[in-house]
Amino acid sequence: MNSKTVRIIGIIGILWNLVGVTSYLAHVGVFGPEAAATPPGAPLMPLAITAAFAIAVFGGVVGSIGLAILKSWAKPMLWLSFVGSVIDWVWVLGFSVGGQVPLGIAVIVISLGLALVAGRAPLVR
Repeated sequence: MNSKTVRIIGIIGILWNLVGVTSYLAHVGVFGPEAAATPPGAPLMPLAITAAFAIAVFGGVVGSIGLAILKSWAKPMLWLSFVGSVIDWVWVLGFSVGGQVPLGIAVIVISLGLALVAGRAPLVR
C-alpha cells in the first residue's frame, strides 16, 4: 500500500471519527441535556461503556491523524479504537431500543479496516 493511499485513508478516518466525537459529546451532554437524553425504554449507558465510547472515538481521531502523517503509533491507537468500538457497540446493540444495527456494524467494520490499514501501511517512527 503506497503512502499517498494511506494518507487519504487517514484523512477520511479523521473525518469519520470526528463524527463519532460529535456523537460522544452529545451523549455526555456537552450540547445540552436534551441531546444527552436516553430514549424512552432504553437503559442508561454504564460509565465503563461510556469510557469505551470515548476511547473508540478519540483513539480513532488520534490514530487516523497518525495514519495521515504515516506515524507508527497510529497502529496501536487504531487497534485500541477498534477494541473500544467493539465494547461500546456490543453493549449498545444488546441493550438499546432498535434501529442502530447498521450503524453499529459500520462503526466496527470501519474501525477494524483502519487498524488493518495501519498494519500494512509504510509507517515510520
